[in-house]
Amino acid sequence: VGEVNLIAIPNVLPAVLATALAIFLGFRNSTAYGRWNEAARTLTTIAHLSRTFSRLIVTFVESHKHTPTYDAENAKLFIQEMIYRHLAWLTVLRLELSGKTEDWTEVKQYLSEREFQLLLTKENKTAALFVLQGHAIYDGMRSGTLQGFDSFQLEGSLIQLSALATQCDAIKRFPIPRQYTFFTRLFVWFF
Repeated sequence: VGEVNLIAIPNVLPAVLATALAIFLGFRNSTAYGRWNEAARTLTTIAHLSRTFSRLIVTFVESHKHTPTYDAENAKLFIQEMIYRHLAWLTVLRLELSGKTEDWTEVKQYLSEREFQLLLTKENKTAALFVLQGHAIYDGMRSGTLQGFDSFQLEGSLIQLSALATQCDAIKRFPIPRQYTFFTRLFVWFF
């Protein structure tokens, strides 16, 4: 009968590897939860600011009903275009973050044909929609649909939304560092 030679592994080695694996898995789990939590907070803030932005548009426009330059038809159209353009921005942001950037027809329902065609020519579509919003705000100021300090409040909202879009992009583009994945896989493979 043949002789079987077994490799003797000291009991300390598996214990050390198991401890290292537990530390790496704990760190990775904590990092993943932190990124998920950051993304959830960012998206919640975008939802909050979107509601605020829409409310500001409606209340600012309607607060000027008593002025001689107020045109009810233009006011209604301005509100609709601004809110629909913001819905287009939210849709573009969602499509870009999910990597579904080959088909933009979902956005078309929120924009005029001219704006949609212009959007298709732009590399950074979220920024392009903010530029359109900015132009619309100042067109509203010129026409008297918006007055006083309305533009400052609306531009402030656009600035905050732009910062949050950048934060979403950073969360998407910068993954957990590779070395943590490598060592975790290595230790799991040993076990």
